[in-house]
Amino acid sequence: MLNSEDEDLGLGLPPGSRHHRAFVGPPEDYDTIAALQFTLLAVLGLREHHSVLDIGCGSLRAGRLFIAYLRRARYFGIEPEERLVQAGIERETGRDLVRLKQPTFSTRSDFALSSFGRQFDYLMAQSIFSHAASGQVRRCFEEARRVMHSDSVFAANFLPGPTDAVGDGWVYDHNVTYTPDGIVAMAAQAGLVCKLIAWPHPRLKWMLLTTAERPVNQFGYAAALSALGPDWEGAGRAVDIPDAGATTVTWNQYHRELTDEEIVHGAHRDFVGGLWNELGLLQRDFLIAQGLKPTDDLLDVGCGCLRAGVHFIRFLDPGRYHGVDSNASLLKAGLEVEVPRAGLQDRLPTGNLLCDDRFQFSLLGKRFGFALAQSLFTHLPLNHIRLCLIELARCMDPGGRFFATYFESPKDEPWEQPRRQPPAGLETFADRDPFHYRFSDLVWCAAGLDWSVRRHGEWGHPRGQVMAEFTRGATGKPPGQEQ
Repeated sequence: MLNSEDEDLGLGLPPGSRHHRAFVGPPEDYDTIAALQFTLLAVLGLREHHSVLDIGCGSLRAGRLFIAYLRRARYFGIEPEERLVQAGIERETGRDLVRLKQPTFSTRSDFALSSFGRQFDYLMAQSIFSHAASGQVRRCFEEARRVMHSDSVFAANFLPGPTDAVGDGWVYDHNVTYTPDGIVAMAAQAGLVCKLIAWPHPRLKWMLLTTAERPVNQFGYAAALSALGPDWEGAGRAVDIPDAGATTVTWNQYHRELTDEEIVHGAHRDFVGGLWNELGLLQRDFLIAQGLKPTDDLLDVGCGCLRAGVHFIRFLDPGRYHGVDSNASLLKAGLEVEVPRAGLQDRLPTGNLLCDDRFQFSLLGKRFGFALAQSLFTHLPLNHIRLCLIELARCMDPGGRFFATYFESPKDEPWEQPRRQPPAGLETFADRDPFHYRFSDLVWCAAGLDWSVRRHGEWGHPRGQVMAEFTRGATGKPPGQEQ
């Protein structure tokens, strides 16, 4: 039986109840989550003179700690449920503390963080992205970037899962999930560097977002994590951080097949990295500038859900476009959603799309004058790139040209070190996905295969991938007889 104090704290009520504590989550966790939020910012360097923006401050679960700690007018909270803020003032902080510390609140619901008209040293979003569809997450990241300076730190968490939430609405009656790849990609698109960190939480995973690369250990974070001891191992932690550095997030989850429901809601567009029209048109315009004509046969290697494909299908004569991809659900999304949406059903025979993960392009029974691989080599180790070139040589016309994008490691930088690729700031690696390469690595891949290789370099890619061109020789030498 609950006593009056337990009832006042909402203990025993289910999450989402009208009580100001239960409305923002399990009441039993109210104090614990607040402590984790405050302690995280403290070990990241928060001092009383700093400013804090609490996104979705609710009933001031963590706000009551930040307001008391920070100097006057240093705490800012944004919360569309005004009654929660008022309940927090009445029942958690008290009006005397509010009069003394003068926090600022906004009840906007559109993530307009810039409406405060200032920048912040620290930002916090606790259990916001577990209820926000991808459109809102992108909006929040974009707004956060506007109010962050070069030393700002944005701590947030999300519910990890096998799929990325789609849409633009707020979901309160249940949680939504994001893959680590998806959340990192959305942050990068907003110009933010995102690292998963191993900070405790009973349900969610924490991440830090900054405007530039910053080592986590500069905050004293590693020491704080060590102090938690082995009992925290696996208890709501994200990914272990080797050597107090950033976690490694597998960028590409191409093996996962999308569900029909995800495809209907457009998840396939985000799955391949978004920038739907921008990247699709960029590829089409580039190949046209390189001489592609409507009468040419084109092979799109790693065509996905036809982001560029719909533009090529419209440009080329009917039946001239062919695509290969290893993910059947993406091909299905392209064929059943994107092609009909563009009104191009009569221009693409179903047999022109091939699902294959061994580069068996000869199964299409065609020879090609042009081929394109946009953001394929960025996810392949060198031996797979070489295999792609071997198999592609079997079905390219003499003099046929294959254009492929890759992330480049400049000669004057250590190849083995992670590199932040301009302009979006995506981190690439020598030994794991997403890969970066020297141009000489691609030359090695083509050695003995009767391909000539040249570097095109920059071609306007929004994430900094550069272009290489492989031209098939006229010797007719079978690709399996490389020297």
